[in-house]
Amino acid sequence: MFLKNLRSLSFGEWLVCGIGMFFIGLGMGYIDVGVMDYGIGFFIFGLILEIPAFYLVFKHKY
Repeated sequence: MFLKNLRSLSFGEWLVCGIGMFFIGLGMGYIDVGVMDYGIGFFIFGLILEIPAFYLVFKHKY
C-alpha cells in the first residue's frame, strides 16, 4: 500500500539517525556506571537528535 512511495535513506539521513543513537547509547553507558550528570545529558542530547531523524524516516511513507 505505502511501499511504492518508499525510497532509501540518503547518507545524511543515516548519519543523523546513527549519531542520535550513538549519544543515546553513550548516555546509557554513563548512567550504567553511575556518572549521572554526563549520562542524562548525553541521553537527552541523543533524544533531541532523534527528533529530526524520526521526521526524516517517517516522511518517506507519504
